[in-house]
Amino acid sequence: VSGTDRAAARIVCFADPKAANSDVEGLGLKNTGGFIFYDGANRQWLDPAKEAARSYIIQLAVECAQMGFDEIILSAVSYPTEGKLHKIAYGERSQDENLGLFLKELTDALKPYEVTLTLEMSAEGILLGKDDGGLTLETAVKYAHRICAVTQGEEAENLTTIVGRCSETVEFVPILTQLPFGYEESAILAGTNE
Repeated sequence: VSGTDRAAARIVCFADPKAANSDVEGLGLKNTGGFIFYDGANRQWLDPAKEAARSYIIQLAVECAQMGFDEIILSAVSYPTEGKLHKIAYGERSQDENLGLFLKELTDALKPYEVTLTLEMSAEGILLGKDDGGLTLETAVKYAHRICAVTQGEEAENLTTIVGRCSETVEFVPILTQLPFGYEESAILAGTNE
């Protein structure tokens, strides 16, 4: 909740080991040998290519919208970025196509609700036009109202410019790694500099 009486829900999308392990066949990301994939930190992931995995996250987002959240912040809209990535069974579509399909289905499901959809990407992914986890900036701006990334100072200005070039309607929001001059921590958390 911010100081403007807006409530935001954050959903960590495909990096969900419990859900992936609960139904490996229906939800879990597999390796090319047909077994569950473990990333470099020994975690399991949901598979964006599987309809049931996408539906599971979409249902969570819709529940958040129904509960009255004004904004839904999505992180881990991606495939794993560490481990034996060449062993992932990606399926017939590209990573970006699978993630784009998820975002399309999600935005369709959220149409009845007045909710802001924010996607978290890496600063490097925005600069390069594609995150390590497979999501392109071009796909992200088709569906998001806002794009955010951990950044600071001059880089935040560059990222704002890049997102602005991709879309006139999508806003870039920096997740600051240090406080701007003149702000105190309590003021940032409250959404005011007074």
